Parts: sequence; C-alpha cells; structure tokens
Amino acid sequence: MTFYTTTTYNLPQSIQPNTKTEVQLLITEVCELMGVAELLVYSKCRTEPVKLCRWFVWKILKSWGYGPTESGRIFNKDHTSVINALKEIDDDIAGSRKLQRIHQKLKHHIKK
Repeated sequence: MTFYTTTTYNLPQSIQPNTKTEVQLLITEVCELMGVAELLVYSKCRTEPVKLCRWFVWKILKSWGYGPTESGRIFNKDHTSVINALKEIDDDIAGSRKLQRIHQKLKHHIKK
C-alpha cells in the first residue's frame, strides 16, 4: 500500500485546497447531526450512538456506490462487519420511529 503526503504552502486562505474528502465531510456531518464526537467513530467504541453513526455512514456510502471492503477500510473494520451492520440497520430502522426520523433527516440533509 502506498501512502502519499502533501505539502501545504502558505497560500492565501481563499485559495487553500480543501483537505477533507467527501467521505470525511460525510462522517463529520453525520456525527454532528447525531451528537457524537467524530474521534469516537474511528475508535473501537461500540456504544449505541457511536455504532449507529458508523452504520449510517456505511448505509449512505452504499447508496453512493461504495462496497463493503472500501467502507470498512475507512473505520479499520472488516467487510463482514459492514455487511452485517447494513442488514441490522435496515431492521433497526424498520422497527424504530426514532431511527426512521434520523434516517430521513440524514437523507434530506446529506446529498452527494
């Protein structure tokens, strides 16, 4: 695996390159909407709110065409974790009005 580094130059603020990718922006937005610290989503934390943030990000990434392997790699999780989470989140959304509202809010608020 090759990692690339970038050099930041002292450019005026108006022409600084955007350093966040669309996926990072998605994660930030989902965390803000759900009230979860972004660093927790990248950790091994499995509390309900953190887990749901990860799951909602994976659900949105799937709709954007990302596969389970790509999505799992973002959070250092196995692709089978993503597959199982996607099955579970659909069941959870179907059985919970609260999650249905969150899902609708995310779909409305986040568009690629």
